Amino acid sequence: MNAPVPTLSVPLDELRPEDVLAEPVTDAHGGVLVAAGASISAAMAERLADRGITQVVIAKPVVQPSLSAAEREAALAAERQRVKARIDYLFRYGLRRNEIHPLMHLVWRYRSESLS
Repeated sequence: MNAPVPTLSVPLDELRPEDVLAEPVTDAHGGVLVAAGASISAAMAERLADRGITQVVIAKPVVQPSLSAAEREAALAAERQRVKARIDYLFRYGLRRNEIHPLMHLVWRYRSESLS
C-alpha cells in the first residue's frame, strides 16, 4: 500500500509550473474542471479564477536527499520493474492467450521514455 501523499492548499496565484494537483478541481455543481494529477498552466489558472476558484490542493513537494549514481540507477531499475509489472497486469488476459497487444508495447515505450 502507498502512504498517503501530503497535500497543501494554495491560492491559484501562488501555483508553480511543477505543482501537481492532489485533488480534482470541481465547480459549484461537483463537475470536474481539472483532474487530480494534472498541472495547471497560467492560462488555465486564469480560466479557473473566472469560474470563482481561488484555491487548489496540490501534492506537497517532497525533498529527497541527493542520491549517488548507483542509488539513482537502482531506483530507476526498481521503478521500471514496477511499471512493467503494472502493464503486464493490465494486459494479463491477452498475455495469457499469447496474444501480442500493440497497445501494450506503445504504453511500455511511452512509460519507458518518461522514466529516462
